[in-house]
Amino acid sequence: WSVPQPVDSASVSADTAPMVAYAHGEPVVAWVRDSDRSFATADDRRIALRRMDSATVDVPMALPNQIVAGSMVADDSGRITLAFTRATDGALLSNHHELYAARETCQGACVWTHAPLLDAQGRTLWGEHPVLTLDSHDRTTISYRALGFGPNAQGVQVRAGDAPGITLGTGELAQVDLSASFAPASPRTLTHDGVLHWQPAAAYNATLNQIIALSVRGSGLVEARSADGSAVTLADAVLVATAPRTPDFVLDQVTLLYAAPQDITPQQVQVNVRNDGAAWTGGTPLDIAAAWDAPSLAARQSVTVSLPGLDAGQVASVTLTLPPLSGSPDADRVVFVTVNPRRTIDESNGANNDTQLPVTGVSGPAQVYLAADPRNRLLNLRWDAPTASINVAGYRIYRRVPGGAWQSVGSSFVTGWADVNAQYDTLYEYAVSAYTAAGFESDLSRSMQAIVSAPLSEAVTAKIFLPLLLK
Repeated sequence: WSVPQPVDSASVSADTAPMVAYAHGEPVVAWVRDSDRSFATADDRRIALRRMDSATVDVPMALPNQIVAGSMVADDSGRITLAFTRATDGALLSNHHELYAARETCQGACVWTHAPLLDAQGRTLWGEHPVLTLDSHDRTTISYRALGFGPNAQGVQVRAGDAPGITLGTGELAQVDLSASFAPASPRTLTHDGVLHWQPAAAYNATLNQIIALSVRGSGLVEARSADGSAVTLADAVLVATAPRTPDFVLDQVTLLYAAPQDITPQQVQVNVRNDGAAWTGGTPLDIAAAWDAPSLAARQSVTVSLPGLDAGQVASVTLTLPPLSGSPDADRVVFVTVNPRRTIDESNGANNDTQLPVTGVSGPAQVYLAADPRNRLLNLRWDAPTASINVAGYRIYRRVPGGAWQSVGSSFVTGWADVNAQYDTLYEYAVSAYTAAGFESDLSRSMQAIVSAPLSEAVTAKIFLPLLLK
């Protein structure tokens, strides 16, 4: 080892959290500079850099302040990428630090770009101790202690499927891949147990094309604790996880498209595909397939479109024209959509490659409406004819006591019907379906409840009927 030397001997700041990378064979050192030397404030904490073949120390003002800690890599072109956490709430001791990425591009002058990292639902990533790695294709990954999410534009902060350590704030070992534009990308949790995880480390194994990640894991609470319960001892262990550098194609959104609003059979399907894994740069085309009533590989006819590549976090939208539909258009059908159907591209997770969309052959009435006849105990039902079905032959009326089973109580060829068997002071619930001459039946309409009160005593000079309608 050489004799240690200060990176910036003229500094009068508190310089902490050092990072180092090699750009074109020359070391570059970055660190967090705290100008007022106080850990009680965060606004003056910034990234400082020095290329060791130069004596100049640069504090890029284009990068944000409130830096907590970070990591740095340099790709084959010498371009520097940073990952760091920010104390946007001003608290250095917090589990709500936002995860950021920044990249320097030099074409004559050097320009920094930076952005907070979001997941696919628009939630800000909260984390600690980010560690950057580069693979053999200069694709960048952050391994970090995942501590939760900030709310997105709709106010959603916690979603089903979030790892317990992320929801509880105890921390999970997680990774997120960076795209060229820092596009939203969902993190992958390498642990999913809800116990404490901290001090992550990571390195890229070029031979196996894997990232090896480590974390210190609390194995659980031990029995010994102080009398007042304030002190808890954790038993620690080092956890090792490997993450292959493969893409993860996800069907982000699938929408059926109709030629006209009154049509009941879709003509096309619009598919949004997202890559939650490593960037995929092509070579083998990425296929997206759609078919009627069976997966594309088993269907008699299917349609396929291909994508040339998909970056980490990128969402691509394609539209497929469905094959002609055979059989009765009144039958209920299913549209199957699959990405990477033949699995020709190796993925980290193939469980999210398929979806099914039901297509109802017969469209029924949307809502049934009720009215009571004040002169007797009749309950009159009416509904609007469905606009999307042209083969409706009639309607079936269903009735039940709320909470009970639906029973067919009549039918009609028009958009109305009267229940002559309704009992006084009994609450009924009604719904209507449509059917075709071929025997196909739609789903039930939205229901409505009603009760017919028994007539008052003959001694009363005026009879008043008050049907109670419960929607």
